[in-house]
Amino acid sequence: TAVAGMRVLAGGSAVAVGGTAVGGPETTFDSFFPTGISALSQSKTNFAKVTLAKPAKATDLVTPSFTTETGFPAFCATRVADATDTVAYVKHDYARRQAWNCNDTRFIARATNSYWYLFNAADFTRIAGGRTVSAGNLALGSGASGAVIGDCELWWHPTDPNKFYWMDNNGGMQIRLFDIVSKTSTVAVDFTGRLAAHGMGSAVRLLTGGEGRPSNDGRYVGLMVRGPADSMLGIVCVDIPGDAIVGSVVTTNQPDHVSMSPSGTWVVPSWSGGTGQDYSVAAAASINSVNGVRAYSRDFSTYQQINTYGEHSDMAIARIAGADVDVMATVCFTFRMEPRGVSDGQFYFVRLDNANAYVLDIGTMYDGGSNACHFSGCTDRKGAILISTQASSGDSVVTWNDEELKFVELTTSAQKVVRLGKTKVAYAGLDTAPVASVNRQATRVVYTCNFGNTAVNEDVLIGLPSDWSTQAGFAA
Repeated sequence: TAVAGMRVLAGGSAVAVGGTAVGGPETTFDSFFPTGISALSQSKTNFAKVTLAKPAKATDLVTPSFTTETGFPAFCATRVADATDTVAYVKHDYARRQAWNCNDTRFIARATNSYWYLFNAADFTRIAGGRTVSAGNLALGSGASGAVIGDCELWWHPTDPNKFYWMDNNGGMQIRLFDIVSKTSTVAVDFTGRLAAHGMGSAVRLLTGGEGRPSNDGRYVGLMVRGPADSMLGIVCVDIPGDAIVGSVVTTNQPDHVSMSPSGTWVVPSWSGGTGQDYSVAAAASINSVNGVRAYSRDFSTYQQINTYGEHSDMAIARIAGADVDVMATVCFTFRMEPRGVSDGQFYFVRLDNANAYVLDIGTMYDGGSNACHFSGCTDRKGAILISTQASSGDSVVTWNDEELKFVELTTSAQKVVRLGKTKVAYAGLDTAPVASVNRQATRVVYTCNFGNTAVNEDVLIGLPSDWSTQAGFAA
């Protein structure tokens, strides 16, 4: 029997009809949950994945198209690629990255042509971003050489909804601030001539690696520094509004990416080498030979070894005195996590301040058909992580955990879950992965979806009530 449940819309953010949260959580979607979130399953019953034809594009927040699936109703509508560009996908960047601006009135997405596009949140239409040349027409940027393109380390300003930070494709020597109203850029931080004092005088570009993000308040960001011939020179911690390098370390060991903890306390590089170091070996290793994930203080004077192999993960704030944590799954036997109480295949989180690990009570990656997952801790709401699971090919819904979206409580044991539904994805490579990301208030979830057509991948937006975590009994 169908009951009113989650509301899923086209993948652009929306003007907050019910009020976006300057003073409190967004209430836009509350009226769509007349019985609360009871319709959002908290059970661990295995529901079949329902095939669904792609609904029409949504044009507002009040008239989405609706469908039902067993276990948890899903109201779905997709945003389609615009006819101004021939593209195979238009979607948000990544699970670690925030797609919405600070007041949820604009949504940013990247297309097959590598250009970035801006969308209105009220009707999901594209907003001209400043480019008028044929390549990337209407995309963000100005002129032929001012394109916001590729892995440009784009993140929204923490308090100004009309601005975002960005760099050159694959990083550069400047962090710029783009104004989406005037469609102009200014320089926020210029590293030219400033890195010699940190032992990295030959620097040619800085970057997170295309996956990192700043602290939740937008103040601090961690960046790796590259030199000639793409050599690895070191890592820095940058105070963006202060225009200052507040910490640095020289190393030739290139991480996969560098990110900042939500509170801004820790710089977290992730090395993905496959040597399978034991935890004690990794923890004692020089920065020039370590594998896995480390959390460094902003001045790099101290660190905690978090893991021995860098995999899909994201940071969030747990319900443990507000501790910054890294959430991940052990999906490789070389992780060598067993001495710390985590077995292969388990989901878990690790405190960044003391490296204590806690297993999440949601099964393992090997229970069924799913064999990959992504994590999004972009929310400011403490104590929750968004997890999306996928299969490598075909449909592999064997257990309740497979090919689905869920929030998991970040407490030390017996964690509660809020299941958002099965994905409507036919997986055929990275561009089709149902990678989900959550907004700052944890009222909007966006994930990549193709409704079975692997040639066209777009975004689907799920709207949630303002108090869903309280209703679900997540720890206060």
